[in-house]
Amino acid sequence: GDEKMVEAAEAGSAGEGEESGGEGSEEGSGGSGELEPNDAVVARWGRGAGKPYSAVVRSVDGRSAVVQFDCDLSECTLPISRVSPMPAAGALPGWLTVGQSLEAVDPYASGRPLVWHAATLLEARRGPREGADDGLRLWVRYRQS
Repeated sequence: GDEKMVEAAEAGSAGEGEESGGEGSEEGSGGSGELEPNDAVVARWGRGAGKPYSAVVRSVDGRSAVVQFDCDLSECTLPISRVSPMPAAGALPGWLTVGQSLEAVDPYASGRPLVWHAATLLEARRGPREGADDGLRLWVRYRQS
C-alpha cells in the first residue's frame, strides 16, 4: 500500500489533509538517533537557540541536514544539532489509535469536493504549534486509491 504523511483533519470536521512529506518512516523514539530522508522532525531555525518548526528531512550529509519546512515548503540546510525527531503524539482520541481504520484525504486529488480513501493509521507525531496548525502529523497506509 501507499504510505503518506498527511495533516490531521480536526475531529468531527471535514478539514483538509495535505501531504507534508514523502514516504513515511518507521522511526521510533528509541532508534539509533540518525536522521534519514523523509523523517518528520522539529527543526530550529534562526538566531540563538532558534525557533522550532515542523519539517521533513530531504537529505543528510555528514553533520548537516537539508529540511523542508511544513509551513511554506521552503528548504534550508541546518546543522544536525538543530534537527531532532518529531516526538510521538500523546493524548489522542480513540479513533486516532495506531492501527485504527479511518478516512484520509487524497493528497493528489485536485479541486473540490475533497476525495477521501479508506486508510489505516500507522503513526502519529506532534511538532510545534504554528498559527492554526496544531502540529499533529499522521502517517497512513491507504487501502485503495
